[in-house]
Amino acid sequence: MSAGTKRATSSHSSRTQSGRCLCRCDGPLLAAIKAGHWVLLDELNLAGQSVLEGLNAVLDHRAEVFIPELGQTFQCPPSFHLFAAQNPLQEGGGRKGLPKSFLNRFSRVHIQLLLSQDLLFIAGQSTTRLCEPNS
Repeated sequence: MSAGTKRATSSHSSRTQSGRCLCRCDGPLLAAIKAGHWVLLDELNLAGQSVLEGLNAVLDHRAEVFIPELGQTFQCPPSFHLFAAQNPLQEGGGRKGLPKSFLNRFSRVHIQLLLSQDLLFIAGQSTTRLCEPNS
């Protein structure tokens, strides 16, 4: 989320019997659903099974998320969009192959590894002066 973007979170607080304050705030996914924003889930093939299962209702015809801690279901508005990214399984680090039935809910785009000249071009677009390596 950019610095200029307001977070659409809500918080709820309550007091315990000992007088301490407990506060609960919406996480990024629920906040985005409530506000109808876009979400990027990076490294999705590192997510735990419970996370993937929780996303099923968001991605299927129900277009909703159930938050057990609140006992509430939230509908995804039409302006809400979910994007996901993952690195190849060969990169290791606990990555796992996601089920085909789950992956079929997304449009797949494969991106080649960027070369150094690609990175220099990208950096040059946002910088007025950039030195070439070894020059």
